Amino acid sequence: MTKYYDDHRIFKRMDRLKQQSPHMTRKQVSSRLNALNRDMGRAMLHAENQLRIPPRKYAWSPDLRKAGLLLRYWKSCLSDFYQESDSYRTHASIQQRLQQHDRRYQLPSTDDMSDVEIRHEISQACVHLRKVRKTHLESRFKNLEELLAECEPDKDPITREESWRKATIVSNTIRTETIRTIFRKIGHAVKSKQSGGIAKVAIPHHPNPNKDSDLTPRQVLESGCDPAALSWEYVTDAGAIERHLLDYNKENFRKAAASPCGHGVIHDALTYSGISAANESILQGEIPPKWNVEDGLLRSFLASFAIPENLKDKRDIKSTITDEDFKYGISGWQESTGIWVTTSPSYRIQISSASRCS
Repeated sequence: MTKYYDDHRIFKRMDRLKQQSPHMTRKQVSSRLNALNRDMGRAMLHAENQLRIPPRKYAWSPDLRKAGLLLRYWKSCLSDFYQESDSYRTHASIQQRLQQHDRRYQLPSTDDMSDVEIRHEISQACVHLRKVRKTHLESRFKNLEELLAECEPDKDPITREESWRKATIVSNTIRTETIRTIFRKIGHAVKSKQSGGIAKVAIPHHPNPNKDSDLTPRQVLESGCDPAALSWEYVTDAGAIERHLLDYNKENFRKAAASPCGHGVIHDALTYSGISAANESILQGEIPPKWNVEDGLLRSFLASFAIPENLKDKRDIKSTITDEDFKYGISGWQESTGIWVTTSPSYRIQISSASRCS
C-alpha cells in the first residue's frame, strides 16, 4: 500500500491541497478530497489483493512441490525434444527451487534420452504426483513437525529467543491447520447428506402414550427409554418446523431454571427485563434480606455484580439526544450521498457516519 501511495503521490497531493485550499472554493476542495479518497481506497484494495491467499486444493509441502516441479521439468524436456528450443532458464529455475529444500539435488540429464523415454518419465512423474496428492495432509503435517523439531529452543542465549519465536509460529500454524482440517471434513460430511436449509425435523415419541403427552421431545430422549422403542414423526411443513424449533430453543433457554436465580423469589424479583428495585440493590452491593441467601457461593455470585467503588462516583454517560444534537449530526451531510449509507465514496467511514447520528 505504501508503494501504491508513492506511485500515485498521495502524500504530496495532500500537502499541495493543504496549501491551496484557502484559495479554493468548497466544491473544489470537496472534489479533490473525494479523488484522494478514491485513490486511497484503491490502494487498500490493491494491498488486500496482494495479501489474499489463493485457494489451494492441496496442502503445501516440500514433497508436493518437488513432485509438481519434476513433472513440469519432464514436460519441458519433451517440448525441447520436438521444438529444438533451449529451456535453460526454465530448467535452472526449477533446479534452484528444488534445491531450496535439498541443496544436493540435481535434475537428471536428458542428453541421451529418446522421446519414448521422456514420455515414460512424464508418466512416472504423473503417477508419483497423484500419490503425493492423496497424502497431501500427512505430508504437510510431517513437514510442520520437522520444522518444529528444528526450531526447538537451544541453550545458546543468543539464538534462544529467535528459536522460541519460530517454534511458537510453527506451533500456532499446526494448531490452526488442524482445526481448519477438522471443520473442512465436517463440512464435506454434512454437505454430502444435506444441501441448503432444513428440509425436515424428526420428533421422537415415547412408546407409552400417557407419558408421551406429558414429555417434550428433549425429555423423551432423556427419559432413558430404549431408543429402538421410540417412534419418530417427520415434520416437513415450514410453519410446523419453525414452531418445533422455537419450542426447542425456549426449552433450552430455560435449562437454568433449576438454579437459585432461575426460579423462586430471586427470579421473580429480578424480572425478565432486569429493571427493578432488586436489581438496583444488587448493583449497589446489597442483597435483599427477604431472599434469605445462606449459601456462600450464591452470595459471592450476587456480590460480584456490584459496581466497583472507583466507578460509583463517576458521572453517568449522557444518553439523551436532543433535537439540536440530531440536527447537528446530519447538518453536514449532502442529501445525494444518503444519510444512512455513507459520507465517503469509498464506504470506509460508514461507521463514523452512523456514530454521528447516535
